[in-house]
Amino acid sequence: MEGLKAHDPNNISSEEEIANYCFSEQYINGLINLIKDKISPPFSLSIDGNWGTGKTHLLKILERKLKEEHYPTIWFNPWEYEKTNSAYLAFINKVSISFRDRFKISFKTLGIFGLALAVSSIDSTARFISNNSISYSNIKNISKDVSKATKSEAANYKDTIQEIKRDFVKITRQITTSKEFNGKPIIIFLDDLDRCLPKNALELLEALKNTFNVKDSTAIFICGQNVDITRGFINSEYPSIDVKYASNYLKKIFDYSIKMPGVTKEQMKTFIGSRITEVFGSLDHELTNIIQEFNEEVDNRSLRVIDKIISGYFFYNSVIEEKSLDIKFVIFWLFFKEIWPETYNIVLGEIMKETNQMFGYIQKLMHGNAKIDKNSIKYIDKHNSAFNAIPLKSLIEVNLL
Repeated sequence: MEGLKAHDPNNISSEEEIANYCFSEQYINGLINLIKDKISPPFSLSIDGNWGTGKTHLLKILERKLKEEHYPTIWFNPWEYEKTNSAYLAFINKVSISFRDRFKISFKTLGIFGLALAVSSIDSTARFISNNSISYSNIKNISKDVSKATKSEAANYKDTIQEIKRDFVKITRQITTSKEFNGKPIIIFLDDLDRCLPKNALELLEALKNTFNVKDSTAIFICGQNVDITRGFINSEYPSIDVKYASNYLKKIFDYSIKMPGVTKEQMKTFIGSRITEVFGSLDHELTNIIQEFNEEVDNRSLRVIDKIISGYFFYNSVIEEKSLDIKFVIFWLFFKEIWPETYNIVLGEIMKETNQMFGYIQKLMHGNAKIDKNSIKYIDKHNSAFNAIPLKSLIEVNLL
């Protein structure tokens, strides 16, 4: 059936589809062998890639293949818990549930992780661990919520951080040495760290360094992130410190970092053709070539951007009956919108004031604004002669703004 369909990273067929465009079988098997044979816990591995290059799909493939070889795994996406105010506390909640439900750890063995499950929500968990401060740096005491819920003196911990370390080591070792897993380390995946609010991302990184990736645990952490974005979080949090601090900070947290391979031109062209066929029901060679041409011009390697370009053209093609704009201009404009969103919003505000102008007006206003991205100016300049006679009001009429 033709039409738009989101790529679901939790869907195995979708995983394999993305993998075919981004990663060779040799690359994936190499990572699996690295995790199985070359890494000893405790260990933290960073997989670095830009947004839209398939990090989540890669991590999902690794998780599935490791599960097939009977490795214990936990998946945590901190971005899904942004509204809880603390990614660290949400992580404790997630791990606690996995320990209890997936690995059948008894309440007695769970220790402080069992106490986390004694309250009814993540917010309550935050209260009992942080004594209402909801901050990793201020965790000191366990609140009365736990004592009341458990009716036990076991809630009277004096040093919560040390208790979490101790119980985490004890539980991970029990899982690893169980008959089910026969010495295999537990693999904990952290995805989309770079999509979190900076405060939450740094809080979780601090917890990873100081609480979970600790001596004697049998856990291997695999974190998918855009390292440049994460460095930016660190630099924004510590603006007075040398920018090199961010790199050193991450080196102290992650034992090793792997850069994801970029998508080649051939892989990208294959993906474009496949996605067009999926959306429109057949392969449109003209559309494929035009998208490929502009994609190479802007040097895009994000599959997510391509998805948005094809989706945008699908909506234009489906909704607008009398099409006044040719296909090349539509794709040109959609790339401008996706690659330079900040510049696009500035230009959009000016266009709405001058709808009687022609497209050439955009070139003039961009050259006069210091906030405009220089590469976007080059992009507009290159194509201005071909499109300068297009009325700006036509962009409004066909919903391209």
